[in-house]
Amino acid sequence: MNEIIIETLNLGELKRMLAVVLVLWLLMIVAVSVDLWSGVEKAKAENRYISSGGFRRTFVKVGEYWRVLLMLLLIDIVGNIFPWYTFPFASVLGTVAVIAIEFRSVIENLRAKHSAAAEIPDMMNRIVRCRDTADASRLVEEIRQAAEQCVRSGETRTGH
Repeated sequence: MNEIIIETLNLGELKRMLAVVLVLWLLMIVAVSVDLWSGVEKAKAENRYISSGGFRRTFVKVGEYWRVLLMLLLIDIVGNIFPWYTFPFASVLGTVAVIAIEFRSVIENLRAKHSAAAEIPDMMNRIVRCRDTADASRLVEEIRQAAEQCVRSGETRTGH
């Protein structure tokens, strides 16, 4: 009976899956850390007092994310029973969702800080929507003119 369970669980695949999940969890920590960093930079730009409350909230957020990712890991472990389930799909989707949430938060912090980097998602969207080389050429020219105007005026978007 035990041989059937061990054969069904596919321990080699399970170990590989757990290694991938560990990397995904590390990526989640990196994403939360980048958001913390952008929040601190925003607070500095706004001359606000930086307290330990924000750091505590970050640890609470990591704990909440981990609980969700742990539940998704359970789904992946159960999925390992099936021979076609050879990758931690649920954990990957959960990690992508966490990174998307943190990415949005970083962009919001950059917008509040009035950083030109906040325009990256909009610019990426405009680039993707170019239908032909003429559209792309117009967009490149628009970017060039905006950069020249910024250099002529001597202004920076971050206020430094």
